[in-house]
Amino acid sequence: MKTKYIYALPKICCMVLVCLTYFFAGCSEQWESSLSEIAANKVTLKVQTVDSQTGEVMPNVKVAVYSKPRGQAEGRKVFEGVSDDNGELSVQDFDVPNQAEIVVVDTRFPPAPPQSVKVLSEATATISLEVSKTWSETHIYDATGWEALAVSSVNGSSHGQNVLIENTATWHTRYSPAPAEDFPHWIVIDMKSAYALHGLAFKQRANNNGPIRAIEFYVSNDNQSWTPALTTEVPYTNPGSWHVLPFTQEYEARYLKFVVTAGYLQDVTFINLERLGVF
Repeated sequence: MKTKYIYALPKICCMVLVCLTYFFAGCSEQWESSLSEIAANKVTLKVQTVDSQTGEVMPNVKVAVYSKPRGQAEGRKVFEGVSDDNGELSVQDFDVPNQAEIVVVDTRFPPAPPQSVKVLSEATATISLEVSKTWSETHIYDATGWEALAVSSVNGSSHGQNVLIENTATWHTRYSPAPAEDFPHWIVIDMKSAYALHGLAFKQRANNNGPIRAIEFYVSNDNQSWTPALTTEVPYTNPGSWHVLPFTQEYEARYLKFVVTAGYLQDVTFINLERLGVF
């Protein structure tokens, strides 16, 4: 499962507080000048997860810790675990001097860059890593290599693959020759591997040419048995804006099916879709 870690939810954040039993050097000058004076040692990193809005302990948050000694281009994962009922976990025998990179890897939360700290000598320090539960279009998975397997209809060259490409080309259902294709309209996408899915986002061409009103969204791992993930109506806003629609639970799936069951304009049965993504 790839977790790459997206709208419409209240913004709730949590902070990961990392208590170090050794001194945290905040600036590169201290880090560089102190390296020659400190013998290699081991420390215990103590991590506590708390809700940033209430300050209350936030249990069962999955965290990873990477060790990145001076001169190394990439870090090495030395720990991955879930905080206990008290929001606590410990990383034993972390080598110093060193740089720790700490990141929440819990797929319930949007991805965020790791928090880096430099660990030198004995002391106690605290750092925080804010993690938002609010998904947005910035969290949409990269669709490179994905494939639009099938669509209900197409008009000319406005094919389904366009919804996976970052440009203004669209998938447009058939409207010529008349009469236009009627609802429902649908598209099936193969992501080529399974992803953790928390919601979908889509936008239409920036005009009122076939605005979408009601949708259904399904997920599958075999392109045969489909699980309903969402049924809703979207507001009649500028179609050039993103509609961000979180699920009520996480799904793991490879195939996506987006179905449009109604539009906003009377006697207009075609639709267009510029982008479709999941997060």
